[in-house]
Parts: sequence; C-alpha cells; structure tokens
Amino acid sequence: DRSGASGGVLVSFVRTLRRHATTGAFAVADQSLIAGSNFLLSALLARWLTAAEYGAFSVIYTAFQLLMTMHMAMTSEPLLVLGSTRYSGRLRPYIALVSRLQWIPGLVVSAVSLVVAVVANVRGSGLLGAAALGLAIAAPVILSQQFMRRAFYAELKPSRSVWGGAVYLVTMLGVLFFMFESGSLSVTGGFLAMGVASLSAVALYSQWLRTPQGGQSVDTREVLREHWRYGRWSVPTTLLTWVPGNIYYTLLPVWHGLGATADLQALMNLVLPVQHAISAVAVLLVPVYGRRLSQDGAAGLARGIRWGLVLLVGIACAYGVVIVGVGPAIADWLYGSGKYALNSGLLALASLLAIGGATTSVLGGALRALNSPRRVFFSYGLSFLFSVTGGLFLMYQYRVWGAVASLVASSALTAISLAFMLRSAVAARYAEEAIRP
Repeated sequence: DRSGASGGVLVSFVRTLRRHATTGAFAVADQSLIAGSNFLLSALLARWLTAAEYGAFSVIYTAFQLLMTMHMAMTSEPLLVLGSTRYSGRLRPYIALVSRLQWIPGLVVSAVSLVVAVVANVRGSGLLGAAALGLAIAAPVILSQQFMRRAFYAELKPSRSVWGGAVYLVTMLGVLFFMFESGSLSVTGGFLAMGVASLSAVALYSQWLRTPQGGQSVDTREVLREHWRYGRWSVPTTLLTWVPGNIYYTLLPVWHGLGATADLQALMNLVLPVQHAISAVAVLLVPVYGRRLSQDGAAGLARGIRWGLVLLVGIACAYGVVIVGVGPAIADWLYGSGKYALNSGLLALASLLAIGGATTSVLGGALRALNSPRRVFFSYGLSFLFSVTGGLFLMYQYRVWGAVASLVASSALTAISLAFMLRSAVAARYAEEAIRP
C-alpha cells in the first residue's frame, strides 16, 4: 500500500543520508588532522622563527603549493573522476598503478627545488636557499602522502585516511618539538618535519593499498592516455588557480619585505581551518557527484549541487562570525601579543574567502564530475587576469589589506565564471539525456 511504500522510501532516504553524513564526517576529520597539523606547524614556526625566517618558509611553501596542485592535477584529480566512472570495476588495480607512477613527478619537483636552493644560495638568499633545500629532501614523500590520502576518497573510504592523518599529526609534532628543544630548529626544519610525518603516513597507507595477486589489471598506456586527456586541461588550470591565491605571498616581499609576507601568512592561518574543512568535503564531492550523475542523471547532479552549496556556504558563514569575534585574541595567544599586524577588520575581509571557496568548491567539483576540465580552465581565466593587473596594484598600494581584498575579489570572479560554465554543462547533459534511447 501507499503507506508502506512511503515508509520504505523514507527508510531508504535516511540510510542514504546517514551513509553520506558518516563518509563526510570522516572526510572532514581527515582534512582536519592534516590541516590542523600544518596549521600547528605554521603557527609554531611563526612563533619560534624570526619574521624573516618565517617569511622565507612561507615563500617557498607557497611555490610548493603550485607544484603540489600540478602533481594532483596529473594524478589524484583524474583518479577521482575516472575511478568513479571508467575504472569503477577495476578501482584497486587502477589506484595501485597510479600510486607507482606518481613518484615520477614527485622526483621532478625535488630536482626543481634543489636547483632553486643552489641558485638562491649563489645569489646570497641564504634563508630562501635553506627552505628550498628542505623542500627538495621532503617533496616526493609529501606528494605521495597527499596522493594516497585522496586514493581512499576514490573508494569513498576516507576513514582510512583519518588513521594516516593521526599518525602524521603525532609524528610531525614530535619531530618539530625535538628540533626546538635540541636547538636545531631552522627554516629547513619545517619541511623536514613534514617529510618525516608524511613518510610515516605513507608506510601505513601502503599496507591498505596493496592489490591482491591475480586480480584484474589495467593497461599502463591506457591509463597514461586517459590522464593526459584530463591533465592537459587540469594542469594549466592549476596555474590559473595558483596565481590568484598565491601570487601575493611571493611578490609581497619584493615590494614590502618578508615581514609583510609573514603578516599575510599569520592572518591566513586563522582562516585555513575552515578552508581545509571545505576542501575535504569538496574532494569527496567529485566521486559522489560522479556516482550521482551515473545513477540519476543531470537532475540528480543538480540536487547534489544545491545541497552542497547549502552545506558548505553555511559552514563558511558560521566560521566567519566566530573568527571575527575571537580572532584577535587567538592571534595574540598563538603568536604573542602584537607580533603581527592583525585586527578584526582584516579578519572580517579574510573570512569572505571561505564563502567564495565554498562556492567554487561545489561548482568546480560538479564540473569535474561532468568530466569537463576544459570549462574549469576557462572559468579561472577572469580571476587570473584580475590578479595580475588590478590585484597587484591593490597589493602594491595597500600592502596586506590590498592583498586580502584582491584574494576576495578573485574568488568572487571565479565563482561567477564557474556558475555560468556549470549552467551550460548541465544544460548540455539534459539535452543529451533527452535524445538518448
């Protein structure tokens, strides 16, 4: 009867909601552990190093973020998309193959960092050279740890990533405090602590990602070809995404000194927790949206987009209210009173970044699930152009205030562009489904 049918639908809905909520909670817990670890690392380095040393660490780490996003664009991003569609029936051997191949670009990043270290030392930038040397040592294992974490997201099993995140946190803090207590902490030590912590997590992840002998296999050439088709758009997109979000960290010291970069990084440390939480859910959205698209079509994807926006934008708004109220007190407690130029006005402006990030994460995740990296690439073009023109002018004139305002404006432009691109992509999918037999 109708009541029985309605009850069955309700039970099914509740079970689905509970399953997604549990998976999402593990994803947020995982990202919170990793982000919390890196936040503590950044905060402790800001407290224990000089402003110039911390500024040098921030510059090299910002450049590393570009290389890290390029690495993910070639490896984990296409894995999340293809793993939920093309290789869904051979997911574990597919992950195993890509996990071996991803070491190659990791070693390339290490080599590039070593060259930067040598050049920086030759040109008299000893602090930048020391930071780059630490990155050259640690980069391959840091990148491998990031890839393996996301591999569990492709399986919708972020609970396993949580265990690795816990190991990462404990190890990183242990190494960092050992360096501090022994008097050996330097600008190089931050990257070494990340490297040792990543190595411990990789050792754990590797046990879970082993593929049983005699199972299904995937063709290496086919995987490389598929990753190239996706990566030829996603890799250039990383440049367009990195510039609006990070160019100010690298150019602030040129015009206003390393201390200004330290002020900006110290400010952003207070916004990073919510940004990382949003990123955790956003990574999970790609395979979830991919499965929703395969099962329910464009209509199912559209419903998922609406729920994603309500959830993530709501989290960003709530965090913004809290951080504006207690942010200055937290900054004094973390860094020491008055060490960095932070105030409620700057925190209010920076909190808008979380709202923009939440919006772009949902819209970009949906476009990636539609296997449309080309549209994602063009969506970031407008914010890129603003960043290298008006954004740089604002930063030059107004220092940290100008940099934060430029970040907010770039995020808003990206969200608007993604919305238009996603509307076009979803409409095309509806049209395709309408003529499909």
